[in-house]
Amino acid sequence: MTEELQLAGLKVHAVRPDAAHARGPLSVVVLLHGFAVPGTDLISATNELAVPPNTWLLFPEGPFDLGAAWGENLLGTRGWWETSAGRLHLARLTGQVRLAEQYANEGIESVRPVMASLLGEIQSKFDVTSERIVIGGFSQGAIASLDTVLHYNRKLAGLIFMSGTSVEPDTLERMALRKGQMRALLSHGRLDPILPYAAAESLCAQLTAAQWDVTWVPFDGTHSIPEEVLQAVSNALLRWLS
Repeated sequence: MTEELQLAGLKVHAVRPDAAHARGPLSVVVLLHGFAVPGTDLISATNELAVPPNTWLLFPEGPFDLGAAWGENLLGTRGWWETSAGRLHLARLTGQVRLAEQYANEGIESVRPVMASLLGEIQSKFDVTSERIVIGGFSQGAIASLDTVLHYNRKLAGLIFMSGTSVEPDTLERMALRKGQMRALLSHGRLDPILPYAAAESLCAQLTAAQWDVTWVPFDGTHSIPEEVLQAVSNALLRWLS
């Protein structure tokens, strides 16, 4: 069962895999889409996910409207903040991993109050604690979810980080240590042409060094979410939220 909500000024698509429970969820999984795609882009993944009973999946649409900003050929596509895709691609092609991380993160601070407000409204509206909320995403959505975990003032149940890149790499490990033993699943394609595999591998090592409980799922593919990743995500959600 799917319905459309308004939370923190965002359009949010709510999927209730177990429609028999109408009173509200016991747990919530928030999944953030990538850059320059429709806000509904990840909803089809719910067909492949297994979640504990009475767990709702929320798919918010990013606040950056690419059609309004960049022209009608991008109508209906969204992002979490405006980014320079051209500069990011050039850095990736020339093997400049740190520069690619920098370009991917430019402007990310604009979404922090949005995400804090969204998580607060989810807790208030559905009467769930932050420790019953998993946040995650794909590509730019993964970057936004990691940044949210690091900056949010409450502990969350876990992080699903699919094909993203690091945030604040120079201070990441110190920031991660402050969050305690956070649970996270990271996946990345070895042939990713958009965000460097090496950066995700380094991020995994840093989070592990910060005492996070990390599940690392590399795969032989590109910038995508293959079936093996969805299976790993299902296993993680069942462990974290059961």
